[in-house]
Amino acid sequence: MENDLRKAVYNRIKDATITGIVGKSFPNKPYSGEKNYIRTNIIAFQNQSFSFSGKALLTGIVQVDVVIKDGIGEGEAIEIAEQIINLFLPNLYLMEGTTQIGFLKRGSIGASLTEQGSYTLPIQIPYTIIGG
Repeated sequence: MENDLRKAVYNRIKDATITGIVGKSFPNKPYSGEKNYIRTNIIAFQNQSFSFSGKALLTGIVQVDVVIKDGIGEGEAIEIAEQIINLFLPNLYLMEGTTQIGFLKRGSIGASLTEQGSYTLPIQIPYTIIGG
């Protein structure tokens, strides 16, 4: 189930046209440029419940960091973040293999941080895996 989640999320972001970025970084495929890029990770929670139909429900967060060169300004990072949030609007369901992934709540922008000459704006997008 978790591999299906990764594949569905990474493909959705990889195939998207996001204005203002030049690179996309995924686990095992880092982006090493100096321009604006996004970094994507999946944070799986260990809690598991079952739906009324008996299917397993796993929840977690898709974490996408918008990384821009320090000094460009927060406005550009927020515009990029909103484009990413709009890729995973509430009530979006993706199917990968036999796994259904639901994005039931709107993603949110977290507190920014500055590190090594770059400005990072994290986005958290909650998901639910509905498995067999």
